[in-house]
Amino acid sequence: MIAALLIVALVVVVVGLTAATMLTLRRQRERFASANEVVPGVPTTAPAAWAGSHDPEARLHRRLRDAMTALRSAPAALDGAGLDLRVELEQQALALDEGLVAIAAAPAAHREAPLARATGAVEQLEAAVAEVATAGVGETADRLEQARADVRRQRVTLEEIRAELDGPSTLPRLDDTSSPPDPEASPGV
Repeated sequence: MIAALLIVALVVVVVGLTAATMLTLRRQRERFASANEVVPGVPTTAPAAWAGSHDPEARLHRRLRDAMTALRSAPAALDGAGLDLRVELEQQALALDEGLVAIAAAPAAHREAPLARATGAVEQLEAAVAEVATAGVGETADRLEQARADVRRQRVTLEEIRAELDGPSTLPRLDDTSSPPDPEASPGV
């Protein structure tokens, strides 16, 4: 009887430890995933490996994340025109982050120009966040409107990045089923 109680107690302890370990791992995964989000609560398509990667796209992703963290702590971005600008900047950061994921997936030979444009767009977004962060509550209207104009100009840059990535490729298509022309069928040879 005592042996049976010891076995039951051991099973309960093992199951309890296993459940606690699984719960802890799940929480760590959730924290890691949320720490990789550019905007809290909005899942990112960026790979989890970008949290510590030295690839240019990963560094730009982290800069976007850090800029959005700074934006949320700025008093001027909490109400009125500042809130509208914050939403606009967050949407821009999310779109830019998606562009970074697309750039990272492109062949290395085709990344240089889009990556340079994305770097410029991240720098502009950081400058807009700095403008909002340094604006006093009383002086926000003019400075926020200028920052909003900068963000709107930045959208064109993101559209250029997407167009360049979506443009016709000079690489051969893998799904091209057409056969090469028959050299013997050419007249005059």
